[in-house]
Amino acid sequence: MTVRAKRTATVIRKQALSPHFIRIVLGGSGLADFPEGFEGGYIKLVLPPQAGSEKPCLRSYTIRDYSLEACELTVDFACHGEGDELQGPASQWAATVAQGDTVTIDGPGAVQRLDAQADWVLIAGDMTALPAISVNLEHLPSQAKGYAVIEVLSEDDKVEIPCPEQVELHWVVNPLPAQPNTCLADAVKALPWLPGTPSIWLASEFETMRNLRRYYKQEKSVDRQSLYVSSYWKMGETDEGNKAAKKRDAEAEAELRAISQLAIQQQKKNNPNFKLGDDYQPEGEVLDEKCWKGYEKKGMKTMFGKRYPNCVKKKKTRKEEVEHIDEKINPLLKGILKKTPKGEDPKKGGVPYKITGRMTTAEAVNGGDNDPCWDTH
Repeated sequence: MTVRAKRTATVIRKQALSPHFIRIVLGGSGLADFPEGFEGGYIKLVLPPQAGSEKPCLRSYTIRDYSLEACELTVDFACHGEGDELQGPASQWAATVAQGDTVTIDGPGAVQRLDAQADWVLIAGDMTALPAISVNLEHLPSQAKGYAVIEVLSEDDKVEIPCPEQVELHWVVNPLPAQPNTCLADAVKALPWLPGTPSIWLASEFETMRNLRRYYKQEKSVDRQSLYVSSYWKMGETDEGNKAAKKRDAEAEAELRAISQLAIQQQKKNNPNFKLGDDYQPEGEVLDEKCWKGYEKKGMKTMFGKRYPNCVKKKKTRKEEVEHIDEKINPLLKGILKKTPKGEDPKKGGVPYKITGRMTTAEAVNGGDNDPCWDTH
């Protein structure tokens, strides 16, 4: 049986669950081989090309439910008023589609669930994540405890969702989600921290998710396997722009991790008793020549060569390469390394960096890397 494939589905039913939430049930013979067990995963809607493009428009949406017996697939859409800047191609389609219309879907994609065996759970997101949040809560055991935090546009958007008795449900009303804000992040951070190991699942706007991702990795030291974070959309960006932003963020933080490891190596050389979590020596040591050679070999000519091909193709000097990378690299790097005032290596033309002491090594390593908890599907 084919699992992931393109299928044609027909709109069977359409229902308004709230002023900004629409449920569409798809069916038809095209779904006869759709696999079971992918609730909480996603499908991609294949929509007509947008203006100026010849390629189909693909948009990912959560599988809210699937009935093999009825051959029906349920998908919920967060929709906004006509002309709203958040009204993308898929939500426009959902708002205007009628019973009997057909649509091509691709999928299903992977399911990301809370760990039901964790000591406690925390799940949070906005209306775009509400279908996945609902599925997660449905699959938790009755004795599960923790928190669910959901941001909606209005009081009327507080729909009924399943929730274990010991999971506290918190609603955050934010009528202007497209304007810079920390409404969801503030509500989540304000929750009392429970004892034991949590399972944390987060999905919302890009900046909110990056904020919470760093908070739980750096301030709460949550293990990667216990944290899932996904950006479903980004203010002022198309879906493609959101994906590109996630990729850039992951790459930049991977670079941060690579340089952090070099700083750790240097600290171990200077202090045999040095361990992860210790502070860097403030304004002290400079990465030595051997360390930079390792960085050039492992970083600039592979990772940076791929991301900044002109650095390698034009065979710039080390100083030029470092300065070029300086202009592009994630600003977080400035909190770990900085140029020495008069530190040019006359033999190599390089620009050594000082370890500043503004972050601990644990923060540096856990604060940025391309890992499974930053979803990019």
